[in-house]
Amino acid sequence: MKDIRLIIGIVTIMLFVFVAFQSCGAYATVKSSNGIGNIGIIISFVALIAALICINTRDAYSGAFISVVFYALAALGLFNFTNHKIVFVYGFMFIMFSIFSVLIGIKQKNASN
Repeated sequence: MKDIRLIIGIVTIMLFVFVAFQSCGAYATVKSSNGIGNIGIIISFVALIAALICINTRDAYSGAFISVVFYALAALGLFNFTNHKIVFVYGFMFIMFSIFSVLIGIKQKNASN
């Protein structure tokens, strides 16, 4: 289970790079006051926090539940504040990562008891 959480964290760090660059590009090209680029950058940092928590606490089951909160915040932020098609793919991946983190956390908690 620790390996799966490590893989999820590494993939999330790669998604952080993609979302951050895409948001910077959206901010540079749109130049409007709707804040799409700013929100995307904030959400990408929330996903980075989730990845770092997921990687650093892969031995403890409580870290899985904490990373779920940040993954869910990133996914909900992407779904609510943007209307690009590729961003929905990122949001769906963050939701899948949060579901995997919950399942792994439950399995780790049952294994420790």
